[in-house]
Amino acid sequence: MSNEKYLNNYVEVLTGTMTDAVIRNISLQASNKVAEETIAELSRIIEELNQNGAVLSKELEELKTSKTNFDNVKHQI
Repeated sequence: MSNEKYLNNYVEVLTGTMTDAVIRNISLQASNKVAEETIAELSRIIEELNQNGAVLSKELEELKTSKTNFDNVKHQI
């Protein structure tokens, strides 16, 4: 009888422990997937912002050149 109680309790604790471990594992995997997707999306956004920054810098340089040319023409007039 004692062995049967021990075995029943052992199986009950083992089942609970395994269930907890599986649920924790699934939760961690889901969190990891969300984090990886978020990182990928943010990396893409950063790349786009860097490209936009480069375009804006080029346009700013062109505007500075145009202003300099305009000032030179204005002084000549």
